[in-house]
Amino acid sequence: MEIKDRAYFARFFLIAFTNVVNQNRNLLIGETKQALSAYVGSKIYASIALLANLVYSEHRHVKE
Repeated sequence: MEIKDRAYFARFFLIAFTNVVNQNRNLLIGETKQALSAYVGSKIYASIALLANLVYSEHRHVKE
């Protein structure tokens, strides 16, 4: 293998390795964002349900 071939091979390997690392990083970032948005969404839903339950119980208490 000539030096020129080794340089091409090393460059190709470096580019391929960099692409794999970037894809995994982007995948991890996407999964983290998705998990965070699901967590925040569930907390917002729970807060709305708690508030609606509180308003309903107060409304029912006033009626009685």
